[in-house]
Amino acid sequence: MGLRTAAARLGLGLVAASATASAKQKLMRRSSTLAAADIWEKKVMKSESEMELESNKEKTVYLCFFESSQCGAVEYLNQVIRPIRLSQVNSNDDADDIAVELREAAYKRSKVNLWYSNCSRFGSQILVAGGRRRPPPGIVGPAISRRDIYWFDTTQGKFQVSSPTKTKIKSFSTGKQYVLLGELNRKLYCIENNPFSMTPPSQPFQVLDPENDLKWRSLEAPPFIRGQESEDFTACFLEGSNKILGWVWHQPGVFCFDDTKPENGWIESPSCLGNSLPFLDHGHFFVRHHHPNLGAFNIMFHYHPDNAPLLVSTFFMPNNCDSFHPINKPLQLPELCYEFLEDENDDTFSIDSQFVHLGAQKVCLVLHKFFFPSTGKVQCGNMGSLLLITFEYDIISNTTVDSKSTLEIQTRLLGTHRRRYFTRQLRKPDYTWTNTAYLTGAFLI
Repeated sequence: MGLRTAAARLGLGLVAASATASAKQKLMRRSSTLAAADIWEKKVMKSESEMELESNKEKTVYLCFFESSQCGAVEYLNQVIRPIRLSQVNSNDDADDIAVELREAAYKRSKVNLWYSNCSRFGSQILVAGGRRRPPPGIVGPAISRRDIYWFDTTQGKFQVSSPTKTKIKSFSTGKQYVLLGELNRKLYCIENNPFSMTPPSQPFQVLDPENDLKWRSLEAPPFIRGQESEDFTACFLEGSNKILGWVWHQPGVFCFDDTKPENGWIESPSCLGNSLPFLDHGHFFVRHHHPNLGAFNIMFHYHPDNAPLLVSTFFMPNNCDSFHPINKPLQLPELCYEFLEDENDDTFSIDSQFVHLGAQKVCLVLHKFFFPSTGKVQCGNMGSLLLITFEYDIISNTTVDSKSTLEIQTRLLGTHRRRYFTRQLRKPDYTWTNTAYLTGAFLI
């Protein structure tokens, strides 16, 4: 019995060892197959990335600014666009200590309060909507919300204004103060709130198909638009995924609208997203990706100049927007960034930032600060300073022992460039000075 038992145990051990070896071989073959697929996918992605970067070579980065200027006793509110050729952003010729002066591509002066206006892109056009106009002098009454939409056509190099009937981009049927515009599938979406009212607007969510619609169409109201309670709201238009995410800063809850299923309205996302994304605050930027092992997903870059002036964090969000978590360690920015943001004196008025996607897996972070001299008025206008930080990233798919795929992001800095500008002198011989200047958008067109 002892010999038989020993033989049986030996046989079972051989069978188990054989099964283990077979499982290892299968895992190795699977890993080898996945590795080969990953190599092939990287070659395809590299080829597609090279083609995209090649097609973008002649494009321009348009920086949009809102400026409030004083000329004598008259206050003007201006929309200014300053361009930078993409070849200059990618160039390594500029020394870090040289600030090249930017020129104006477009200048729109008005007496409309643009504090609550929004700057967005639609094709080759840059749109400006929202704001309110003060009543004429001597007339007491509420401010008048703006119905029209201004846009800068980059192909023609000038500002144009919408009409209720004569232009493809139609004016709103009612005035709107605080709006966000965004593009999905060649359609324009508008989300509106009135921060001066206890109740939400009557038409807070509308859509316009410029090729087919004669006017803006109303859709189901977003649940996060609640008048004064949601004054600090925002929305992300996830390019390529047909989705809009909306929320109010520092309030739990993120809601999702699917352009392909408008009948479903706004659906609340899981708490893991609703309890994290609204509390990040400040600048964020989503990039869309497709991966054969991971499917479609979104990567978000986040920057906060006050809390972490030298770090760009990266977050992962799947296509269905049901989870949200950080990836890897944040990108470390150069010390030059800290020096740029540091207040040398009381003359610095504002500091803000914008991300712009340069194509493929290249991104530029634009830092902006504006100087307001505290002593007297400056006849030549005030100065703004910009620091452009370009970086690229690689997406790496790893396979665990249980055959699950995980995502890793590797980032590296490509270069930094300084730029500066001077605000316009509005009228001679009067003194002109600029009270405020903000960077409201950055677009590659």
